[in-house]
Amino acid sequence: MAGLWTELKRRRVIRVGLVYVAAGWFLIEVAETTFEHLDLPDWTVTFVILLIAVGFPLTLILAWALEISPAGIRRTPKAEPTAPEFSSDESLPPGVAVLPFADMSPDQDQGYFCDGMAEEILDALAHVGHLRIPARTASFRFRDAGDDIQSIGQKLGVPVVLEGSVRKSGNQLRVTAQLIDAANGYHLWSESFDRSLEDVFAIQSEIARKVVQACQVTLSPSEEHELEKIPTVNVQAYDRYLRGRQFIYLYTRKAIAESNRLFKEACDMDPDFALAYCGLAYSNATAYHFLDHSEEKLRLAVENSERALELAPDLAEAHLARAMALSEQDNPDAIREFKNAIRLDPRLYDAYYYYGVERFHRGDFEKAIELFNETTRLEPDNYLGYSMLGAAYHAQGLGGLSTESARRSVELIKQHLEVTPDDLRAIVLGATDLVEIGEEDEAKTWAERALAMSPEESSVLYNVACVYAVTGQTDKAMDVLEKAVVAGYAGMDWLTHDSQLDNLRELPRFAALLESLD
Repeated sequence: MAGLWTELKRRRVIRVGLVYVAAGWFLIEVAETTFEHLDLPDWTVTFVILLIAVGFPLTLILAWALEISPAGIRRTPKAEPTAPEFSSDESLPPGVAVLPFADMSPDQDQGYFCDGMAEEILDALAHVGHLRIPARTASFRFRDAGDDIQSIGQKLGVPVVLEGSVRKSGNQLRVTAQLIDAANGYHLWSESFDRSLEDVFAIQSEIARKVVQACQVTLSPSEEHELEKIPTVNVQAYDRYLRGRQFIYLYTRKAIAESNRLFKEACDMDPDFALAYCGLAYSNATAYHFLDHSEEKLRLAVENSERALELAPDLAEAHLARAMALSEQDNPDAIREFKNAIRLDPRLYDAYYYYGVERFHRGDFEKAIELFNETTRLEPDNYLGYSMLGAAYHAQGLGGLSTESARRSVELIKQHLEVTPDDLRAIVLGATDLVEIGEEDEAKTWAERALAMSPEESSVLYNVACVYAVTGQTDKAMDVLEKAVVAGYAGMDWLTHDSQLDNLRELPRFAALLESLD
């Protein structure tokens, strides 16, 4: 209604209406005073009143559609887009949501590259202190969701949305980006970039700068540096890195092996690419934990994390990679490195998440709760933090809080599975959370679905065993848990401290399993 009232005033409809009413009233007074003395019939006054009444809406319509100017009568022009009103609360900085970029490439096979561009822009903007940038998990859930920009802005609590598309063909890029006012749908800025692949970092930086300028934010020197930061001089290495990152969180044997291969290629192409060494350290540490408990995997995780730190001692991701490698060694220095990563980048979600996982491993549930709570603050639409927070609360005997966290996790997982229905990790974690909220039948259905999809994955087998254990199916739980260990799972700390396995701890089979891993 406020917008309609503003438009009525802009088109002078209110002014014309008031003038018309005043003039009409004057004409009626004149008619009543003079028509009798002119011996005109009584109905003529009524006729004047009817003419004025009929003319009123017509006049308003003409006032809306036309305007009188020195150049003559013309259509009223549309309102020009106005600068966004970023927040009615002056204490809040402007908010901008970065949506995933659409893949317009001929073969539709560049989704990882499109996501990578959007993530790099999002990350650069997130380092600008005077901007509010919803996390990736929040904004990327609107991929192919069909929501209009106004709805997205309302759901994310931001007045401005950045969207774009990428067409990658060989060595050529066409990137289109537009900044849209979520209140009225007007484009605040729009531009297309036709460049070579080598210009990808310049394009990302330029788009981020355009957003900052539109938001009327002044950058500090450190923020300027973030917008100009280039991760590697080798664009092909960057492409491999983005593809590797696509697989890194899937936790299947095939995905871990593929991410490892791609990160290795990126390191070979650019031996000074610190982020690629971070990815290589992480993929080796993950393989060591879930698939291949060999000294070789652990050695590679440690060596690659060391190389990442040598190349970029101030890179938060390098300290995180080092922390994860050290934690697999049971090295207490891992805690120092987790803290270093958080100090260097307080917004780095993975630093809090994996630090919390490490504390959960060690049975320090109080600290784990603190860290997982922080993940839910940083990314309130990411199910991982809520799922682990619920497990930590459960381990502390805080049933109400555990159920609340698990319920939120299930809600987010169901939303996530609408977009990516085959995400095994989401399915198995959702199964354990469904048990926590009392939906045991649905939990078993999800667990069996995961087993049917991937019956040999150690991480799947472990989580399914947890579902069976909590629901009292101890023999089935032990069968699946033993298969998980045969498949490569060797998380001794999880087996020791995970409260979801408490129903198994008095069983001779469980004791024998722990002994086999000791």
